[in-house]
Amino acid sequence: MKRLFATALALGLSACATTGDDRPTKSWRKISQVEQRFAIFLNEPGSPKTGDLVTFRLAYVYIPGEVTYQNKPVAWQEYAAMTVNCASQQLRAGPRTRYSPDGAVLASDDDQTFTAIVAGTAADKAARARCEGGAGEAVFRVKDGPAWTSAARTHIASTPPGP
Repeated sequence: MKRLFATALALGLSACATTGDDRPTKSWRKISQVEQRFAIFLNEPGSPKTGDLVTFRLAYVYIPGEVTYQNKPVAWQEYAAMTVNCASQQLRAGPRTRYSPDGAVLASDDDQTFTAIVAGTAADKAARARCEGGAGEAVFRVKDGPAWTSAARTHIASTPPGP
């Protein structure tokens, strides 16, 4: 019973997490997919730019069995406050949390170092989308909530790779 409560609490808290300006995430937009293995999603609407900086949530959602951490399956990982300096094209990953299929936290870390954005990566796509201020191409969007990662996984499994 305690485990069930902890799982429900973790899922509820992840669904209630907010962006840097405390606006709730309304949806997640797929910005990249690797085969039918995983996809990367950007939160929307996200925080507005503050000077040259923009902060956003980014999540990697994995098909079951694709990724493990210390021999435990990883269902998704989220960067809760990835920050991009749009002028210098540098990125600070910020807090990252890896989750098991039941929603339990497997590991977390926090990288506050700004580094150059590598062209063509998911971070590059997210940075361009947020720095240029547009909503970007609507490849696939899923409404935020407790089951958003399940809906994303269903989409990934049935969709060939794309942007």
